[in-house]
Amino acid sequence: MMEAPHNQSCGGKSKDLATAVFDFDRTIIPVDLTKEFLKWRIANSVPRFILMVLFSPLVVLLMLNQPTRIYGINLINIVATCGYRKSIFHLRHQFMAYYFIRFSTPVYKDAIRRINKHKESGVKVIILSASPTWLLHGFIKRCNIRPDHVIGSHQQVRFNSLITKNFCYGKNKVEMAKGSGLDPSKWTYGYTDSPEDIPFLRYCINKTSINTTSKRARQKFKHCFHENINNEIWH
Repeated sequence: MMEAPHNQSCGGKSKDLATAVFDFDRTIIPVDLTKEFLKWRIANSVPRFILMVLFSPLVVLLMLNQPTRIYGINLINIVATCGYRKSIFHLRHQFMAYYFIRFSTPVYKDAIRRINKHKESGVKVIILSASPTWLLHGFIKRCNIRPDHVIGSHQQVRFNSLITKNFCYGKNKVEMAKGSGLDPSKWTYGYTDSPEDIPFLRYCINKTSINTTSKRARQKFKHCFHENINNEIWH
């Protein structure tokens, strides 16, 4: 039977340290982890693939609006995970085996170097991600990253499927960080690829967009922060 762990923290709490906050998807790794996981589950099952095709118009409609987006996400979750009866840690192991063979660049080495540099300088490292916490922890361990806190989306088992209960996305990242006892006023560095993370970047003194090649995304960053944001390409 699947079991979904709650949000977890790694290491101790020190409110006096400078803090670096990292997005995960397309910032530390080159893809959206959740999307790749769901695609992997659906593509490897003909019934799941057919169901996804049938439900795709409804999913698109639900994803268009912020209030209904979580329903669209959970509809995909149900199609992808319904009926899986083994431990989700076994599922994670299977997916990780696929992922690290499938992608020639499974993790940005520049991201690892930046995290290690911060840690060596005594800077606390936080990862805030829309990906589910149970999936994040396996990848973080495999990539040999040692953050002080990891906060991802909360998932629970419902209808024998993994359902997202609290989506760590957009402004909710800040609220979930506060709910975990973190103080955004202490945040010194912020790294992300996406303008959706502007809410947490507002708290960071030093802001960096990572591999943001979209003209529209760059304009959003510039409109919000003017020239007070760095742009870096990580490999």
